Amino acid sequence: MKQIWVLALTAVMMLSCSITAHAGSVYLDYALNNSVENSWAGNPNPTSSGFLVGVEAPIDNWKIAFDYFSGQDKQNTAKICDDAYYTVKGGYALINNHQTRIDLTLGYYDRTFDNLMGSNGEAYSYLIGLDTLFNVTPRSAFGFDFGYGISGKDKYNAVQYDLKPMLLYILRYNYFFAENLGFDIAYRGVQLTDKANNKANTTGFSAGILYRF
Repeated sequence: MKQIWVLALTAVMMLSCSITAHAGSVYLDYALNNSVENSWAGNPNPTSSGFLVGVEAPIDNWKIAFDYFSGQDKQNTAKICDDAYYTVKGGYALINNHQTRIDLTLGYYDRTFDNLMGSNGEAYSYLIGLDTLFNVTPRSAFGFDFGYGISGKDKYNAVQYDLKPMLLYILRYNYFFAENLGFDIAYRGVQLTDKANNKANTTGFSAGILYRF
């Protein structure tokens, strides 16, 4: 049911992009062997790989953004669990010109680990943060997104804990080799720790294709 809701929200946001001419973008990335620290797995060094789809729609000084990851965590070639998350957020531009855009954002992050050691885990948090974009040339740009989690919780095997403040960050580079088509590469990190010191941290690279409307 959650995946159906996520896909429906993606479709709505892509429609928003399509009616906001030359204002939005959508990307499809693949994350390969990102490092994971997952206390619930009882394993210090699993890796996470999977596909990531995202959409962003600036509308004047406002914007909405959404991304969704679906993949697997593995130790060598042995599957540990299914790993998925989504982030949804809205923002307002503090700075908005042809070279620089900086948005103050409010959002929500939800991550699930299915079939993990015979049970399911979930962690979620509200986010406050900043999204930045710096246009280096008409075809290329750097960006840095930062989110600070508040009022978060996690749950595994029916036991729930409050989260310590989580951190989410993305450093990205975009290059358009055609008017509306390009590629992006990003380094992503999530630091999730609850008050029982259970961790679900992930860091690593993703890369893929980018289309702007």
